[in-house]
Amino acid sequence: MIKVNGKEMEFPQFNDGTLRLKYNLVGARTTITWLYDGEEEFSRIYYLTRHLQEALHLQNIVLEVPYLANARMDRRKKQEEVFTLKYFCEFINSLNYSQVRVFDPHSHVCEALLNNLEVKSPRPLMQDLIFKYKDAIVGAVDQGGEKRYCR
Repeated sequence: MIKVNGKEMEFPQFNDGTLRLKYNLVGARTTITWLYDGEEEFSRIYYLTRHLQEALHLQNIVLEVPYLANARMDRRKKQEEVFTLKYFCEFINSLNYSQVRVFDPHSHVCEALLNNLEVKSPRPLMQDLIFKYKDAIVGAVDQGGEKRYCR
């Protein structure tokens, strides 16, 4: 899902499956929120961002990416493994966002690869949820997550 300034974008298509994207914006500061839902969103983010930059002359665009796709592939252990995080970050960096906000970049490698990064910790949100729901159970997907948020 992709939102611009909090409003969910629609991505209609022509009969051949290509995007029929229309967007107009009033205001100098724009935030794109990308709730990653699949690889096809790469083209949507690219087209939308380039439209905002070129047609609407916006240069102060913030990208919020709560979940950083490809973050778990933050190194290559074998020659045949593809370093997808590196290429994903190169894609994001090529769009020249004024700021890239990520909830949890997964590793320091992610932080090193992204330009104009602001890391936002999910800890306050988790603490609020635990306070609100007293019998909540918090789990971690891996040992790194457990170290960061469960201890």
